Amino acid sequence: MDWVTNPLFYGIFIALIEKYNHNSIVDVRSIPEVSKKMFGDKISNLHIEWLIYCIIAAVVLIALFWCIRFVITKGRKQKPNPIDEMDGIEFEKYLAKHFEKQGFDVELTQAGHDFGADLIITRDGVKTAVQAKRYSENVSLSAVQEVFAAAAYYDCDTSLVITNSYYTSSAKKLAEKIGVELWDRDMLDELFIQN
Repeated sequence: MDWVTNPLFYGIFIALIEKYNHNSIVDVRSIPEVSKKMFGDKISNLHIEWLIYCIIAAVVLIALFWCIRFVITKGRKQKPNPIDEMDGIEFEKYLAKHFEKQGFDVELTQAGHDFGADLIITRDGVKTAVQAKRYSENVSLSAVQEVFAAAAYYDCDTSLVITNSYYTSSAKKLAEKIGVELWDRDMLDELFIQN
């Protein structure tokens, strides 16, 4: 049956309108009476109860989903990490040490005149421009644009942005399109645990 022509739908709709007009609480027991007035005995109390239970279950499931999502997101954003206490230069040096331990040749670029790359790392003939973003907010697409340009300036094969935070959706979209690799807080947490 089409939901628009369902007597149950109209009964609930009319009961809600009556609640609004009388500025009182809707008594769910009044829904069958309203439906019966409009459609006779085509609808049973069992159908009403089933619908009410389904609506309650749906509301509970949606609330549970949002609560779980909130807890996961809050926990992820508040995970303690010493990187959060570093300034930008300390963060760059920390990353340089990490890459050196991994067997990369590391060059720190001149601060303030880096053309969009804080580190140039090389291993197995592959040269990568790295931009380090020690932020408290999500990193925007400008970081992706800058490191992409820096890769061209420094004749790099690849480019990478690393942050202790996360990325905006536009930054992720652009990075995927132009081939810039993104490392976020989750990746850094793994690196920190390993070292």
